[in-house]
Amino acid sequence: MIIKIAVDTNNGKTISAHFGRSPYFAIFQIDDGEIINPDCRISNA
Repeated sequence: MIIKIAVDTNNGKTISAHFGRSPYFAIFQIDDGEIINPDCRISNA
């Protein structure tokens, strides 16, 4: 089963302290405990 996790980030490398105020989201797909297809997307906030 593939799980997707979105994390707020300021620069694509570190987690932001304020969810919803950051310019980017890091999206991780996890399958069998391994990260597959990491992605960084621009936030519309």
